[in-house]
This record gives sequence, structure tokens and C-alpha cells, in this order.
Amino acid sequence: MNNSATTQYLSFDSEQLGRLITNLYTLTGIRVNVLDTKGNKLYAHNNAKPFCELMNSDHEGHRRCLECDRLALEKCMSCESDAYDYRCHAGICEHILPIRYNG
Repeated sequence: MNNSATTQYLSFDSEQLGRLITNLYTLTGIRVNVLDTKGNKLYAHNNAKPFCELMNSDHEGHRRCLECDRLALEKCMSCESDAYDYRCHAGICEHILPIRYNG
């Protein structure tokens, strides 16, 4: 089976994932979003920084944020590294970390 053409989804408890991510934020101040391999948000932390809220309140700003995330996801999935650091269109440092299942 060709893994690049097939997406496998894990079954998970979204409420438990939400609690875990909220606790991570409480302890570290780090906001986490969980995306699938196509960039769809499976879980999005609802405590955005005011700067990001402002950027996303504008249609073009929101489009550019989504495009940065999409490009980062593609880059991360195309390389064998464990993580990818980048700056978004507004200069904010972001980090993407893949969670792989069966390789």
C-alpha cells in the first residue's frame, strides 16, 4: 500500500485531547493546534495572542496565515526531519512537529 496516497486516521478522544492541550498551555504558555495531513484542524487552541487575532480578523491576513501553515505542513511532510521551524508571513516564529503513526 502506498502511504503517500493513503491517509490513516487514528481514533482519539477529542475531549481528552482538548484537556491535554489546555493543560500544556496552562503549564507552558505554548499553544498547540492539531492538523491532519491535509491541513484540516482536528483541534485548535482557542487562546490566540491578540496580534494573531488581529491578523486573522482581516480576510487577506487570514488567507496568508492559512497559506503559511499549508506550506509549512507540506515542507514538514516532505522531509525526514522530526520538526520544522519557520516564520509566518508576519514574522512570528512557529514550529511544526509531525506525529507519525506506523512510520
